[in-house]
Amino acid sequence: RLDPASAAETALRESERRFKDFAEAGPGGFWEMDESLCLSSFLDLQGCGNHPAPTASQAVGCTLWDLFKPAEALDPTWADLHEVLALRLPISNLKAVYHDDAGEQSYWRINGRPYYDSTGRFAGYRGVAEDVTAEVRARREVEAAEARLMDAIESLSGGFALFDAQDRLVLCNQTYRRRGYDDGRHIEPGISFEEVCRANFANDCVLGISTPEEVEAAVERRMAVHRSGDGSFEINWHDGQTFLMTERRTSDGGIAVVSTDITEPKKVGVLAEQSRPTSP
Repeated sequence: RLDPASAAETALRESERRFKDFAEAGPGGFWEMDESLCLSSFLDLQGCGNHPAPTASQAVGCTLWDLFKPAEALDPTWADLHEVLALRLPISNLKAVYHDDAGEQSYWRINGRPYYDSTGRFAGYRGVAEDVTAEVRARREVEAAEARLMDAIESLSGGFALFDAQDRLVLCNQTYRRRGYDDGRHIEPGISFEEVCRANFANDCVLGISTPEEVEAAVERRMAVHRSGDGSFEINWHDGQTFLMTERRTSDGGIAVVSTDITEPKKVGVLAEQSRPTSP
C-alpha cells in the first residue's frame, strides 16, 4: 500500500501524463476511453459556437460509434477503426458527424493515442475532439461556388479557358477542350498555353501549317498575341471553320481566353464583298 506522499506523487505523475497526452493529441475538447473502448470522461468541447455538440452525460459509457455517426463517405478511416484500436495505434484526424435530437449536425476531427498504467497494462485511449463545422461548411461553399462557375462557363456557346500568371491552365469548358487537337484529351489543369498551342499547330489542326518551320513561326506569332493579354487572333481550322481567339489579362496576372466560331459571319462577309459592283 502506498503512503500518502507516494500516492500523491503517483497521482501527480498521472495528471502530468494525462496533460501531455491531451496536449500532443491537438486542440479541442478532451476525452478518455477505458480499456473496453467506452468513453469514461468527456470534457466540454471547445470552439463549438452555435453548432450542436455532445455533452458529457451523452458521451460517458458510449463508444465513438455510438456518439458520432460514422461517416465512411467523409472518411474511410472509420472502416479500419476497429483494427486501429485493437492494434493500439493512434487515432489520427478521424472525421465524424454528430447529430442532435433536433436533427442538426456538426462535424468533428478526432485525434487520440493509447495510454498505459504504471504496470504497462493498456488502460484506454486519450484524445481530443475538435469542432470543424465552420471549416467543412466553408469548404462546401467554395465547392458550390466553383460548381456554379463551371455551370456558367459550360453554358457559353464559345470556348472559354483561364490561365494563371504562370500561363498554366486553371479551368476551361468542354467547348474549348473539344476544339483542341485530339478532342483536347491532353488539355487538363496545369498544362501550359504554349503546350496547347503547339499541339494544335504541330498536328495539322490549323489550315496552311505543315512544315516544322511553319509550325515554329505560327507558334511564335500566336504566343506574341497571347502574351500581350489584350488582343485577338483568327485561326483557320483544318475543317473549314474559323475561330476568333480573344484574350484579356485578369487582375492577378492570368489570361482569360474566349474562342468564338466566326465561320458563318466570315462567309457572309465574303459573299457581301463579292456582290459589290465593281467600279467602272
